[in-house]
Amino acid sequence: MTELGERPISASSRILNNSYTILGGAFDASSSFLILFEETRRNSDAGSVPGDKEQDLLRAMLVFACAGLDSMLKQLVRDALGKVIDVREGADLQFKRYTEKRLSRQGTLDQNSSLKFLPIQTLEIA
Repeated sequence: MTELGERPISASSRILNNSYTILGGAFDASSSFLILFEETRRNSDAGSVPGDKEQDLLRAMLVFACAGLDSMLKQLVRDALGKVIDVREGADLQFKRYTEKRLSRQGTLDQNSSLKFLPIQTLEIA
């Protein structure tokens, strides 16, 4: 196995700081699991196929990486979506239509409630 690569040095914008922190934590956790995996492999008599303990470490690495990406993307939406919508003319209406369409397909959108529950200040729902 190889290293995961280098951890990004910093967020490119202040609005990305929270997402960067989450991504950094996921990167560090995944790197730690990879180090443990490699040390366990070196100290074991296992053949070319990883044993149960090694597989568990690889699974943990994958789970932490995926959970970190999920959390980072949710934070990114919370922190930046409103600002992205603000800078693009008509983006608020397009986002509202897209979201209503997706929710109505799932049968979870009540016609009277519309998108009032979304935590985006830039959207004004009549």
